[in-house]
Amino acid sequence: MRAILMISALALAGCSSAVPTTTADGRPAYEFRCGGIFDSKVDCNVDASRMCPYGYNPVDSGPGRLLAVCATRPTGRAGPPAAAPKT
Repeated sequence: MRAILMISALALAGCSSAVPTTTADGRPAYEFRCGGIFDSKVDCNVDASRMCPYGYNPVDSGPGRLLAVCATRPTGRAGPPAAAPKT
């Protein structure tokens, strides 16, 4: 009986993990796995945000998983670069 309760609790709680890997073109990436009955793609995105302080680019995703490349530095402001000052 205890074994059934423990297995049920683990299935409901789910777990997430971030495994270092590489993309098909050789870039370092993380594969986030968010498995569990109540976990969703949002949970993988939250984990990726925590792991990648400068943001991330999703490369691939599927049910319960997200492959993402972390940004290596802050990207600065959004939008096109500012025009050079006229002299």
